[in-house]
Amino acid sequence: MSILSVESISDPEAVEIKPSDLHRVFSYVLTPGNNATSDDTELTNAMLFQIGWVLRLSQDDFPDDKDSPLNFLRGFLTIPIQFSTVAWQFVNATIYASDPQSTLYSLPPDLDTTASATQVTYRVVSTKLWTVYAFMAAVVVLLLWSNSLFGYMISQKTIVPNRSAFSDIDVSSKSTYPPNGVEALRPVCDYSSALRDAGLGNAQSSKIVKGLNEKVVRVVETDGGRPGDKLLLLAVSNTETECLNELEGFSGLTTGVKY
Repeated sequence: MSILSVESISDPEAVEIKPSDLHRVFSYVLTPGNNATSDDTELTNAMLFQIGWVLRLSQDDFPDDKDSPLNFLRGFLTIPIQFSTVAWQFVNATIYASDPQSTLYSLPPDLDTTASATQVTYRVVSTKLWTVYAFMAAVVVLLLWSNSLFGYMISQKTIVPNRSAFSDIDVSSKSTYPPNGVEALRPVCDYSSALRDAGLGNAQSSKIVKGLNEKVVRVVETDGGRPGDKLLLLAVSNTETECLNELEGFSGLTTGVKY
């Protein structure tokens, strides 16, 4: 939302600010009106107190400072000029809010313009040329590094494992595999070993659907290594492998037991 260009539509014109105009503005601001609310009155009193405090501070403690009161007066007189456009806009908004059918328009004709849709334009602004070169160098290094990683991966002869539509099967069948490729004898076949024994260690979606057809995967309990301990197991029944025999010696979960 930065300003991309500024164009002068006409030559500057001198505007005469009459003292009576400023007197009218400050009389309205510094004097609570008849219909003023308590908030308006408190705001006016606070402003009067601040102005008086500044003037007393300059007069009592800094009598030799002749410039600060004058600068304060100049800034005070500049406020109505700086915010005059905002005041006009506020008048337009309040008129329309009070009477939507009103044709009054307080802005002068020289402020009348035609609005158009804006177009967002992104740009990079740099005050130092070396920052541009540093950014370009960093981007080039990152680009070469990422491309080298892709090239290294493509040059490797390692076979990429298959992926299926069943992410839980992919993760379970490829986990806890022994480094030497030979699984030791186990009293209870775990879920990962059961999937590999069923030939689903690196299977695609169609083979997984066919291999697990009419198979039942249940959560069962068994005794742990210490007295009173209970373990949870994922058990598969109705299979043809030695690892996945009938679920003898296992039972369902018991309410109130901590596993």
